[in-house]
Amino acid sequence: MLQLVIHGGAGSLEGKTAEAKNIHQSLCRIWEETFELLKKKTAEEAVIHGIRLLEDDPVFNAGTGSKLQADGEVRMSAALMDGVKKGFPV
Repeated sequence: MLQLVIHGGAGSLEGKTAEAKNIHQSLCRIWEETFELLKKKTAEEAVIHGIRLLEDDPVFNAGTGSKLQADGEVRMSAALMDGVKKGFPV
């Protein structure tokens, strides 16, 4: 049975109804597209695609939506660990 869990980060959305709605809509769209790909491709391909979608969506604090650090720079890192191969394929 295929399963897919995604999340868009942590933080309070209390009092931010419009922002919460945008995040929920994005997560649903990304989950649906990624799950459809998971049915046809490998888990690794689907995960990488899903991460790209999350990073390309400006509502999330990653990729396109990354926040500046104290020195004004954006720093990003990502990794994918394969539990079968016991390593990092990308």
